[in-house]
Amino acid sequence: MTFSSPILHPVTAKAMGVERFSLKISAQLRRVARMEPDFEDTEFPYWLKFKCTAEGCRLEHSKWIPLFVGSKVALQCNDCSRRGTLGLASGCFGVPYVGGESTLAVVECCGFEPIAYQFDMGWKIVGMKLVCR
Repeated sequence: MTFSSPILHPVTAKAMGVERFSLKISAQLRRVARMEPDFEDTEFPYWLKFKCTAEGCRLEHSKWIPLFVGSKVALQCNDCSRRGTLGLASGCFGVPYVGGESTLAVVECCGFEPIAYQFDMGWKIVGMKLVCR
């Protein structure tokens, strides 16, 4: 299995200060039927890094932050003290990845934007069943 770097694309224009980013991956799968979170949606963490969106700051934060379905995280920039929130949009989690480019989650941000995603523990790989006759 070979992965390209995860991609974070803006989804829509800002609404009430909240910007949405889709977390997309692509991979070449061999003898793999699908890849999916190995937890219930609300227990599965999506690990991301963020940067401040304040003009003149744009500080990239070094800590990986876990985001869970249905919860928001408050974040404050260490450089300019800007405050913001991070969260996951509801309704787009636990979708099995079967190849090509696929959206894993939608990240909602206010005051920050995602810059990196880390595949960590918690992904289940389901192999293809071979039938020999």
